Amino acid sequence: MKKAYQFLLLSLAFLTSSNDIISAHAQSWHHGTPTELRGWWRTKKHKVSAGTICPKVWAFDYIHITNKYHVWQGFQTDIYCAKNLKYRLVGSKTYKISGNLFLDKYVDKSQTYFIYKKTSAKTLVRMDNISLKHIRLYKFSGRMSKKTNYPYP
Repeated sequence: MKKAYQFLLLSLAFLTSSNDIISAHAQSWHHGTPTELRGWWRTKKHKVSAGTICPKVWAFDYIHITNKYHVWQGFQTDIYCAKNLKYRLVGSKTYKISGNLFLDKYVDKSQTYFIYKKTSAKTLVRMDNISLKHIRLYKFSGRMSKKTNYPYP
């Protein structure tokens, strides 16, 4: 009975120490992007100036996140793409994604990072590392109307 009790205590101590090893490993860098951040995300529609002919139009910015790349496109702006992505968990549902930044087809090769916090199933907050603003993003299908530039849910 005493040996069985010692074996039980020893195995319990081993299991609890192995859980600590796994949780410490979860803080390291992983390749790609987390699955809960993948998909199409957009900002709310806002009015922007489109030139002298049409003074204000409704526009939105969108992000497309896959396992291999991260694309940010604004209204009438360049396409920013980050490749060679890796990520790590920095808080509760908060991820830091790092990668090489590309501008259109030109290789910039500068290292950049993005911080995202998943607040609910359909909302995501991007914490901008340059302007220190929080940008709220909403999940959508990735389809847009060609006539009105309206995002479909």
